[in-house]
Parts: sequence; structure tokens; C-alpha cells
Amino acid sequence: MKAVLPSDTLMAITIRNPVDRAFSHFAHFAGCDREKYTKHDKPQCFHDLVTSEMQRLEQCFTILGELNIECIHNPLNAVNKGARLVGLGLYAVFFQLWYQHFPNLCVMDVVSHGKNLEPAAHEFEQCLGISRTDARGVKDNYGVDWKNISHISQAQKFEPMYDLTRRMLEEFYKPYNQMLCHMVPHTCEWEWVRKSFD
Repeated sequence: MKAVLPSDTLMAITIRNPVDRAFSHFAHFAGCDREKYTKHDKPQCFHDLVTSEMQRLEQCFTILGELNIECIHNPLNAVNKGARLVGLGLYAVFFQLWYQHFPNLCVMDVVSHGKNLEPAAHEFEQCLGISRTDARGVKDNYGVDWKNISHISQAQKFEPMYDLTRRMLEEFYKPYNQMLCHMVPHTCEWEWVRKSFD
């Protein structure tokens, strides 16, 4: 991208709680060994996959250095869509490189708004420098009822992850969410980033 886009390009990026992102990624892409797991063992399968990936990431960071993006793209030669459940949520690793090339980044968390995406639409407008010249609502401007967006997540079709898995992932992400807060200060206000400082 940096080869074809000027450095003053305005980028709008949406991210979400990395723990929830990992489980959603698992629901869409990660397959479980059918000989080892039944269809009712999805939470255990997820737990085992993320535990294994966290170990690979920590080993790779020890070898190649903290925040080395190659550890995410190629976690010790384990590249496949299901092998990066955890790594793709290490947003600070990506942003350290993105900000070098595209300093005009707008970072948003639209998922936290739930079905009411009208605040997110306003945030997106602010990011793009769009100022309203009339009193029309977001729905009138875009023809979308942003207050009632219906979306059925693949992850909702599964039994939820174990509480143990969630706590383990939250602990793993803590230092990276703290880095994100320092890189992108307004993210410090987001609940899942704030929890990383507890």
C-alpha cells in the first residue's frame, strides 16, 4: 500500500476487543480436529488453539524481538487462517508500522456500540472531516437505520468460550492494549483498553 498511496492518505481503521475478535475469527475460520473434538467441544478446541498460539508467539518474540510483525504473519511456520487467532489482535504491533507510513490514521471501535451504530457513523464522519450543514440524522444522510443494525455473529452459534480462556487472553493482551493506549490516546477511553490497566 505504501508503494501506491501517498503518506498523507487518510486511513479509517476499525478494531474491536481482541478477545472477542479472536473468538469470532475462530468461529469463521478455525477448524477443529474431528477425531479429538466433538461439535460440542468448541470451547475446549478454542482454548487449546489459543493456548498453543500464545506459546508460539511468546517463543517467536523471544527469538526475533518484541513487536516483530513476522511473529504474527508467520508464527513459527504455522501459517493458516486458524493459526492467527491471537496474533491479529495485537494491534500495537501493526500500528507501530502503519503510523510510520500513514500518520493520518483514524482508529475506531464500532462493535462496542452494539446495534446502534449512529454514534459510530458520527465518529466516522469526524474522522473524514465531514461537517454537517443541516440537522438531518444519519439515517436521512445515508438511507440506513444505524440505530437498529441487525447482524447475527457466527460466534453466537457456538457455546461461549470458557471464563478461564477469556481471563487468560485478557492477561495476555494487557501489555499490548497498554501500548495501543499510548500510541492512540483516545483508545484509553474504551472499556476493554481501560481494563488492561487494572
